[in-house]
Amino acid sequence: MAGGPPNRLGFWGSTVLGAIRNSQRKRLIGGLLALALAGCTTVGPASEDLTGIEAALGEHIAVLSAPEYGGRMPGSAGGVATQQYIIAALESYGFQPGMRGKWKQPLTVPAQRYRDMQVDVSEGVTGLLSANIVGVLPGLVPDSGAVVLLSHWDHLGMCGPPAAPDRLCNGAVDNASGVAVTLEVARRIAAQGPLERDLYIVATTGEEAGLVGAEAFADDPPAPLPTMVAAFNLDSVAIAPRGAPVAVIGWGRTPLDAGIAEVIRVEGRRLSVRKEQDRWVPRQDAFALLKRDVPAVLVSSAFADEKRLGQFIDSDYHRATDEWGEDIELGGAAQDMLLHVALLRYFGSTVLYPVGEE
Repeated sequence: MAGGPPNRLGFWGSTVLGAIRNSQRKRLIGGLLALALAGCTTVGPASEDLTGIEAALGEHIAVLSAPEYGGRMPGSAGGVATQQYIIAALESYGFQPGMRGKWKQPLTVPAQRYRDMQVDVSEGVTGLLSANIVGVLPGLVPDSGAVVLLSHWDHLGMCGPPAAPDRLCNGAVDNASGVAVTLEVARRIAAQGPLERDLYIVATTGEEAGLVGAEAFADDPPAPLPTMVAAFNLDSVAIAPRGAPVAVIGWGRTPLDAGIAEVIRVEGRRLSVRKEQDRWVPRQDAFALLKRDVPAVLVSSAFADEKRLGQFIDSDYHRATDEWGEDIELGGAAQDMLLHVALLRYFGSTVLYPVGEE
């Protein structure tokens, strides 16, 4: 359900932007963004079938957190099945292998980090062979940079006290929900038509062992880090209900703030920024890019709802009870999916986000 051709917007948008002052330009960008988003949805965010989006997210989560996937432990058969699921989805949407012609970025995850978390790892094993999955949707404007969407696919496999009756840590919220939103964002953008900038979808491994996959991606990226104009991470999204405000983990640390705030406004969402949210900055995959000067943040309703997030951490986080069920809250996740489509369209546009200009 694509809107008008992006090049058409780029032509008249760039012509007008070149002829007005900065203050006028900011108002025009808001209007251009609203028009662009209206063309990509139906008549605006309020008209979206959130129930249908929740169902699509639930289907991904139910599969990825099913017992057959074994808790998505790196180095396991379930981990390999997870990689195959993500590749098959991205390929069906029209993405291309993003790691220099390959889907996988192989790496080894240290085994001891899992033992420290009471995760089952065979004695004598020092490293778990795994891989990041990287797909790319090439942009329409060559050499205009890239935008990145990350989420970690891994979880903990069999974990917890040895005597527990259920030791399979399925990882439904953490982070099958983030992968689900990532895949639905990728599907929708590909169906609407490519961005002006390249779009990289990155599903990382080894996050639970200390951002291992994200660090590997940042150390050996498929495109130079300085060309990545914006990166967004999705983690444990299935927390908040519809209508929840939006947190930005990394607020004040990148040049993305003004654009993020504008997209949130146009999408009819509310921004919630609090100093205590900073504690999450080094605990999620965007940090691997952020500390290398890539503008990278986590934008999420889940991290704006401190009460519900705290309840999840105190009850199901890294436990066997983090499993799929019809009662998982997907309202905020559905709205966050739409928000990330809008964010990527904004930062993926050379008109709406012309890098290097004030």
